[in-house]
Amino acid sequence: MKRALFGLTCLLAAWAPTAGAEEIRTWDIAGTRVSIEPKAEGGARATITHDGAAPLTFDAHDIRVREPVGESVTGNGQPQVVLTAWSGGDHCCFTTHMVELGSQPRVIQSLDTGPVDVDLFNQFDNDSALEIGLPDISFIGWPGNGAPSPLPRVILHWDGKQYVPSAKLMRAGTMLYQMQERTQPHTETEATAAVFKDTLDMIYAGRIKAARILLKQLLPPTPENKRLEREFFDCKLPSSPWWPFIAGLNNMPAKPAACPS
Repeated sequence: MKRALFGLTCLLAAWAPTAGAEEIRTWDIAGTRVSIEPKAEGGARATITHDGAAPLTFDAHDIRVREPVGESVTGNGQPQVVLTAWSGGDHCCFTTHMVELGSQPRVIQSLDTGPVDVDLFNQFDNDSALEIGLPDISFIGWPGNGAPSPLPRVILHWDGKQYVPSAKLMRAGTMLYQMQERTQPHTETEATAAVFKDTLDMIYAGRIKAARILLKQLLPPTPENKRLEREFFDCKLPSSPWWPFIAGLNNMPAKPAACPS
């Protein structure tokens, strides 16, 4: 596995959005100009212009250009730029826009990451395109009580038209590297959350049988933990928008969620 081109060591935002910044930021890439400037009414606007082409604009509370600027994330040789837009407000919300530059700039794809800002792009195989480790935010706020929430990732690969989930890369265990990203739990609640995080990492690698064994070995069989286990398998997992894909990855039917009322 090649080393990640963008670090994935931080799951939460490593930058503080700075809406209302006074300066105009500009990049000139292969005859195309990318600029980000504050709006009079508040927030920021990103504008991408090329002579003779209609400009692309993105409005948000704050916007930034991700590094490296002007490289081809899809591997097609065309210069591209990746923008992260923040909608503002507590716990909300980030959108990543991938834009191909050139004579007619166009949006390749936009991805919502909810309240989580992470560096998405990595190189997990030997092709020319970067892959995306997209966080599944379905488990944010769970299991609760202030414990760090699990944030499993779905690997997307470029299929020539768009980024789609890659069963091959996920089954290869690529996402298990997350299991090394650990801090020592200090409370019983944090320890429980860490066990479910490890379990999710294995399920998202297509290893649900091993994950169930791990859960039984590491999770003390208290009434509360048994309740959490039922909620996890019956409600939380099937509530993920990625559940049909994850269920197929584990060679099982995608049964609908059965959440307690």
